[in-house]
Amino acid sequence: MKMRKTAATFVCLFFTAFNAFSQEQNVQLADVKSGSDPQHLIPVNVNWQNHSSLLEVQFTGPVQAVFVVVTGPDGVVYQNQVTTENAKSIYVDLKPYREGEYTIRFQDVYGNEVEGDFFKEVEEN
Repeated sequence: MKMRKTAATFVCLFFTAFNAFSQEQNVQLADVKSGSDPQHLIPVNVNWQNHSSLLEVQFTGPVQAVFVVVTGPDGVVYQNQVTTENAKSIYVDLKPYREGEYTIRFQDVYGNEVEGDFFKEVEEN
């Protein structure tokens, strides 16, 4: 009997950990205009962590000025300009916003644009 409880506890813990891990993902960015590799246009990585409602943006190379816009079901949620004088990463807390599909879009001073989509799920208590 103890063996079954131990096994059941292990299975529950495994799926809980797997669930939390599976909610963390990189947002796949696509070049809006030409379809070329977005990493060469604007050096950025975007990581969406649904379990904490936190969107992480890391610039992996120098940028002169980049506009970051996150739009969701209710319209524009967040906008910020990033320059070389600023930190190389920003975090967007989407906890107060509703469930749905969001788009993050980057535009630099040269007119390059990349964007990606992600889905925010509201966690059940």
